[in-house]
Amino acid sequence: MSVSAHSRTRRGLLVPTLGCLIITFLASGCATTSGWYFADEPGVPVDMRLEGDETLSATLVELSNGTLVIDTSIERGEDVEVIRRGGVDYVYVRGVAAGTAVEIRDFDIVTRQRVPLCEADDLTVRSRGYLGWGSAVAGVLTFFLLRVVEDSQ
Repeated sequence: MSVSAHSRTRRGLLVPTLGCLIITFLASGCATTSGWYFADEPGVPVDMRLEGDETLSATLVELSNGTLVIDTSIERGEDVEVIRRGGVDYVYVRGVAAGTAVEIRDFDIVTRQRVPLCEADDLTVRSRGYLGWGSAVAGVLTFFLLRVVEDSQ
């Protein structure tokens, strides 16, 4: 075997080996990084300010027919009571209905409320994003693919 044939064989093995190492590195970085911690309860944490300058920290469960459906916590106290009517537990604060009881705990009551969208002056959704190796590589590849497609047109 000549020296040039030997170096071509080494070069021929080097490129696929480096490619496999890079792919393994990228895939293992994506696989070993912890992602979201999923909760059993549906919803997105929100902060909202209503028309009367009332502020709420709640969990947005649904948006339907122009109404925000939120779950919020109401501390138990003397002015808070739960009354069952027609098989549904309603939460009253100082005699005014605040919503339906989702969960009654020792220290508070998780209450589901419907807030018309027109009454919400400000709604801030608190969420987080996750960027792993896979997302970064996909973003770079998409960028260059779009450049190639753009240049070819």
